[in-house]
Amino acid sequence: RAERRHTRNDYDNAEDWLRYCHESGLPPWDDEDDFGWRYPAGTGPFSDRARAVFGHSERQYALAWEGFGASSFLSLAQFKQAYAGVALANYRGRLLDSHLTVTWSTLGYTDHHSILSRQKRLLELFRKWFQHRGCWPAWLWVLEDSKKRGLHTHILISIPNGLRDEFNAYVAKAIRTVCDNQEPITKAAEKTALLTGGGVPSVERQWLLFKYVFKGLDPQARVRNYCTNWANVPLGDFANIRMREQGEVLVKRMGLSRDLDAAAQAAWQVSGGPPVLADLSKGGLFSDRFYQWFLQNRGD
Repeated sequence: RAERRHTRNDYDNAEDWLRYCHESGLPPWDDEDDFGWRYPAGTGPFSDRARAVFGHSERQYALAWEGFGASSFLSLAQFKQAYAGVALANYRGRLLDSHLTVTWSTLGYTDHHSILSRQKRLLELFRKWFQHRGCWPAWLWVLEDSKKRGLHTHILISIPNGLRDEFNAYVAKAIRTVCDNQEPITKAAEKTALLTGGGVPSVERQWLLFKYVFKGLDPQARVRNYCTNWANVPLGDFANIRMREQGEVLVKRMGLSRDLDAAAQAAWQVSGGPPVLADLSKGGLFSDRFYQWFLQNRGD
């Protein structure tokens, strides 16, 4: 059983808490106890580092780390962070090969900030559900805004064998909890929540889903391609993504579960794990090499 994640209340002073956060690859606040973002107070090298990295205010953090503000596309930086998160999941033996779509407009929600708040609560319920069953949560989410469906959420999620039916049933309960006890719509044409994928684990399905949720990639995102004498080429073409505009989103557009986010990626690298970000100048982005590394090194 994994060791319980510490909280701020486990430490007498901020410097010791921030040292624990640094060594564990965690951000310097305590959302497990619903305290939200915390100013990294304290005196000492770990306090200084936290303020330099995460900022002196919640807005500074949002501007630097959360993709704060309106956006019309997913950026190159978000592509890299998401790709590295999926690679880390694969290195740790998990495939993000199931796809949950939540269409908030079916229950009357259209305000972007309200939807993001409800989504945060939904993901927190998912996190606790998985942890209660002894497995760490692994997902990537993307928000899109379409004329037909309004703002909706795509979640690429790893569901361990034997838990799929139970999780699918829990999704409806969790949505009721965060949506004012409204019953999710289940009509075929306008489902509030739709879970697809799963079954036999599939690296190929994972990467197909990844490319699908990144269809809103910035058409100006470019990478150097060694196959074309290092010329800059559109990332969408290089990654073979069929791009389509996905509307303006007024809040954070993409994110990862805690065990796959930027802090977790940094902790993995510090621990000596193999690289989570492939060289985008070369081909073969969507192979099984990350999952194969897990299969060859799991030690069973």
